[in-house]
Amino acid sequence: MIVDFELLSNGVASFRAFKYGSVIDVFVKFRFIDGSGPVTFGFNIYSDANVKLFGSNSHLNPERFVLHEAGGETCCRFRFANVLAGGHYFIDVGVSVHDGDRYRPLQTRRRMIHFSVEPTPWCSGIADLSLPAAR
Repeated sequence: MIVDFELLSNGVASFRAFKYGSVIDVFVKFRFIDGSGPVTFGFNIYSDANVKLFGSNSHLNPERFVLHEAGGETCCRFRFANVLAGGHYFIDVGVSVHDGDRYRPLQTRRRMIHFSVEPTPWCSGIADLSLPAAR
């Protein structure tokens, strides 16, 4: 069961909106009722227009996730550099168990986390790809 979450901006928990270029840490705490087996944590980021921008999970990209287990609780952290344009965004989180050759969802929370990015007048799209200017 998903218990709690916290967002940090460059290691600070108290902020109004993320700044462009800041490091975003998302911590999600899970409590497991039974011995479920190998667990996979995943997330998706959506724009406020419901456009999926990015998603990953601890099976596909284990180096992006830090898991800390204590008793029946696990805290998962994922981190990314904020290159999103100013606006509002949402994060889905979910946890599943590896059951043989397939994954069985234990819980998914849609649009569980809302966050804002400060205005970025130089960026006219959804994200700044930092492409070099044409000459």
